[in-house]
Amino acid sequence: MRRKWMLAKSLCVALCLFTLAGVVWGSAGNARAEGVSETADVYDDVQLTNGLADSQLANVLAGAQVADEPEAAQPAYVYTNARPDPESVSVPQMSLEEFPVIDGSLACVPLLAKLTERLTGCTPEKAVDYVNTSFSNTNPCYLALQRRERDLCLAYEPAESTLEKLENPEEQTTQTTLYGSDYGEGETGQETQEPEKLPVLELSPVGRDGLVFLVNDANPVETLTEDQLQGIFTGRITNWSEVGGDDVPIQVFLRPETSGSQTLMRKLLVGDAEMARAESTVEVPDMEGMYTRFRDYENSYAGIGYSVYYYASEMMGMEGVRLLRVNDVDPSFETITSGDYTLVNDFYCVIRDDADEKTRQIRDYLLSDEGQALVRECGYASVY
Repeated sequence: MRRKWMLAKSLCVALCLFTLAGVVWGSAGNARAEGVSETADVYDDVQLTNGLADSQLANVLAGAQVADEPEAAQPAYVYTNARPDPESVSVPQMSLEEFPVIDGSLACVPLLAKLTERLTGCTPEKAVDYVNTSFSNTNPCYLALQRRERDLCLAYEPAESTLEKLENPEEQTTQTTLYGSDYGEGETGQETQEPEKLPVLELSPVGRDGLVFLVNDANPVETLTEDQLQGIFTGRITNWSEVGGDDVPIQVFLRPETSGSQTLMRKLLVGDAEMARAESTVEVPDMEGMYTRFRDYENSYAGIGYSVYYYASEMMGMEGVRLLRVNDVDPSFETITSGDYTLVNDFYCVIRDDADEKTRQIRDYLLSDEGQALVRECGYASVY
């Protein structure tokens, strides 16, 4: 009887250690071959012990799985709509020397300059100079902020490739390119950065802008639907006559994938669809070039390009260029604010989760009633 008990115990231990039911039955078979009596009571004992071992083994394996699982990865960035109590926010005041290192999108430069002037008391000229000292543009500023080369950014939506770099900092570089360098917008040098635990970027919406479409003043087309715009920029529609215009091939002006305008184009209109690629397509490296090349191109009468409303209406001369209505709605401060113009997206104040007190005070100020009034004063649609 003792031998029977030892057999059952051996089978249980073997099952717990190796998780192989076959071992149990194989061992039982070997034991039977050695003349072990297979009485009904022993068989029942083994079955009962086997069931208990399976339950224990499941618990052991579950514990092992939990122990082996790595800790959840820290996110590289978070979008947050958290807003401080407006009554608890005061206007921060500091010297220009104390002011954080700032950066952002080209269309946010007027707001960056006005913010610097308002909070430091410096002249408008000094504020602009201060902004230009560290300005790089939309996508580079996110990477520079994560690397602690900047303290605060006012920026439009980052490109998908930029979000991937934020999540994989080993793919970044140690060099942040200033706007207008030889590398071009969104590009950097080749020196790789040593992997390190980097901070989380907090993106708080502080304003809104619209994706707008430019045509030559002489173009008779006044409005297009979103579907027609999708067709034009993906190559499905190639002649103005298909959308109510003259029988002229459409000249499409595109932005690079790393540009802020292209990020909005993908997010708001075309998604992951392949952009139009043909002899009649021209890629323009920067927003200013969208206007100059659009106006100067010999076939600009047939052209169509895109930008953001603030830059188009406030920062560039519109001589010879007109903004299309979309779904028969004019892009304007009022329609972007109300949402009647549908191709709208937020832009953000971006700081690190380990930002110092002064930087966080500036972010909270921009989210306050007075800060939102400053956003509107500069000509942007506010969020609150």
